[in-house]
Amino acid sequence: TICDFFQILKIKEPQLKIDGISQYDENKNRYEIRYKSGDISPYRERFTIAHELGHIFLHFPSSNNSFMDNIDEDYSIEGNSQIAARGAASSSSEHLQQEQEADAFASAL
Repeated sequence: TICDFFQILKIKEPQLKIDGISQYDENKNRYEIRYKSGDISPYRERFTIAHELGHIFLHFPSSNNSFMDNIDEDYSIEGNSQIAARGAASSSSEHLQQEQEADAFASAL
């Protein structure tokens, strides 16, 4: 798979409150994609993973690696500042454009 080829770790998280999140783990020198599983279809899982791949290939690294949307205010990933999340729209026009680009990437993939 693409994730295996680029050594991107996929992690299923049934309790995740968002569709998916991608991050770069500086300690392990690799990207990780965490995605909601269990109560969604395998097609949705695949699209979410592809969407997060879009963020990794198109938007990392950038000056602001925060794509946090549709997340509770207390949501965080331990010790990592380079995070992208898949969920509802944000108010930032740059963020909206990045989300649309990641959706287009996922659709083309």
